[in-house]
Amino acid sequence: MVHISKFGIKERVANVNDIAKVGDIIEVRVYGIDKEKGRIQLEKVVKEEEKKEEVNIIL
Repeated sequence: MVHISKFGIKERVANVNDIAKVGDIIEVRVYGIDKEKGRIQLEKVVKEEEKKEEVNIIL
């Protein structure tokens, strides 16, 4: 599971379902491992096209 703060989105999102839905396939990257809790930390991989789209929306 990817925490909402790790989706690569700069503005605040009230509902995670606006970003992704159960069953969606997304590309993620492991950025940390917590051996004590038995957890891995994941973040969404933001592709170059998504970055360009975000810039266009801001402009």
